[in-house]
Amino acid sequence: MSLDNFFIEKAKNELRETETRKAQSLEQFRDWISKHAFLKDVRQDDIHLLQFLRARKYNMNDAMQTFERFYVARKKYPQFFPDKKPNFERVMEFFKSGYCYPLPGRDSEGCRIVLVQINRLDTEKFTIFDGIRLTIFILALIMEEEETQIAGVKIIYDQQDITSKHLLMPKDAMEFVDMVKTITCARQKGSYMINLPSFAHFLLELTRGALTEKLKNRFFLYHTWDDFKESNNCVLDMLPKEHGGLKSEEEIIKEFEEIVIAKWPLILDTAEKAELDWSKVPVEKIKSNTNEEVIGSFRKLEID
Repeated sequence: MSLDNFFIEKAKNELRETETRKAQSLEQFRDWISKHAFLKDVRQDDIHLLQFLRARKYNMNDAMQTFERFYVARKKYPQFFPDKKPNFERVMEFFKSGYCYPLPGRDSEGCRIVLVQINRLDTEKFTIFDGIRLTIFILALIMEEEETQIAGVKIIYDQQDITSKHLLMPKDAMEFVDMVKTITCARQKGSYMINLPSFAHFLLELTRGALTEKLKNRFFLYHTWDDFKESNNCVLDMLPKEHGGLKSEEEIIKEFEEIVIAKWPLILDTAEKAELDWSKVPVEKIKSNTNEEVIGSFRKLEID
């Protein structure tokens, strides 16, 4: 399906994308993959490669490095992905609870809006990692859409009635943080925190401290849904009916579930077929500096 003019112009103005540049970059990308030292049998269709090119605004070196990190993380931390059937079934159970799902349509900038409702996490069955795993899976699905690759994603986090149990970190927290840093190619255009309880402000400041200045400027905090709606009235119709929109949450989830079922085999295939020759992977691409980074963030927070 061809892109409409809105997204063609947006890609040209924001990503420096033209048909000629796209074709040349895809050819260069595939040539690089064909000669790659440790990656074999990776996806090379246009949609997949364009995720990396568009995420890095056609900087070939950055796109290739992101591509490498993507596959190294998938193979290094398979336990964090819903690739296998048992993991997928667990993710689908969680998805149907309404924890995380994309809203219908797009905002005025063409962005996909994803709603994350933290209080839907049943702490007797799931952890915050399950929540992030589901969010990454949803992002992987919508990043198969060219419009989303171009316009980006905005995420609304509803923190209503959350407790400290919702934020407990399992023992492999550092591995998970390392993986999250490298796995998504989504252009993050906005993060919106709503109903954040006072005890979670420390974690919010820790998170903000690790962000670039650009991402900090795309980070917004609202005390209530009414405050959010007043500043973002262009997305009102997209919200579930429970928050004043047109469709019920059940309808929205059911509609996207059909997309999940249809596209999961492609996401599964992306990871299953790829092969890495670990003997040739440079040490710096395997080793994580997450511990030092997290400790540094805590120190910075204390100093500030």
